[in-house]
Amino acid sequence: MDHVHRVRPTPAGRNALPASDEDVLENGAGAATPELAAAVRSVHALLRRSQLGVQTTQRQLDEAQRQVKDLQGHLRESQAIEQFLSKVTTAQSEGQVSEALRVLRSGSKVVAKIAIRENQAGEQVRGLERALTAQVEDNFQELVRSFPQAARDAGLALDASSRHPKYTLNERLVQVDFDKSRLEARVTTPGGRRASLGIDISVVIPYLTAVVARLAERPFDPQAFAARLEVACSIAAKASDSSGTEGSVPLKSVIDVLGDDKSFAIDEFVVDLAKLVRTSGLGSRIRLDHTRDASAGVLLWGLEDRGYYGYIRVE
Repeated sequence: MDHVHRVRPTPAGRNALPASDEDVLENGAGAATPELAAAVRSVHALLRRSQLGVQTTQRQLDEAQRQVKDLQGHLRESQAIEQFLSKVTTAQSEGQVSEALRVLRSGSKVVAKIAIRENQAGEQVRGLERALTAQVEDNFQELVRSFPQAARDAGLALDASSRHPKYTLNERLVQVDFDKSRLEARVTTPGGRRASLGIDISVVIPYLTAVVARLAERPFDPQAFAARLEVACSIAAKASDSSGTEGSVPLKSVIDVLGDDKSFAIDEFVVDLAKLVRTSGLGSRIRLDHTRDASAGVLLWGLEDRGYYGYIRVE
């Protein structure tokens, strides 16, 4: 007769998995003493309080970081307002009312922040802008007489073709346009480099004097310039997909190559190229081709009537 071994059912819950780590500690060793069970419960309570403390501390840290960021933003805003107002007052104290107006007009966002902080202060700034505008408009009417006289007094050579509000100096080396709608002076140099200034004579004349000196009075070494130009043309030829007649390369590509030098200035390059073209001997090695696309070409100083040059090669 076969013997069948019967397995007694285990009482419910005896081999069931404990519901928590606490149960494991209390039941894992079998019959735990009341003291051990109490100690385990105490440890778990401490752990739960510690976890809650960590969560609370993290929320406090997050809030503190948010407050720090708010304070930093407020500080940056305050510094921007202070710098803005300092520029305005400095220009006013030096009698440069047009420059003060330019600063005010360029700082509309800062003025809006001032108004948000203190509405009355914002109104005062806007009132100052209106007063300065009226004064600069009066000064603009005087430019037809004051600017030519100030230019002559400073030794600046106005071209005979100059007519208010547009003037050229040193055979069209520098052009000055007084813009009535914007109440500004716009200064343009060869190659299309532009700068906008206030119309204050005390600002415009020193600026023009410095520009003319930089362009017209710099030392010029034709040999060194021709060597740099030849290297730039070679580099541009390798990088450019387009070319002109007989292997010439886009002049703008050559300018891009030279522009890698941080000291490069487009107006100085155009002036020097014009000088090189007119240099006996070396000038005959430079071949320039015209372009109908003004955006892709350059007007050379003193040769503006010949039109835009768009391609170049050095023979």
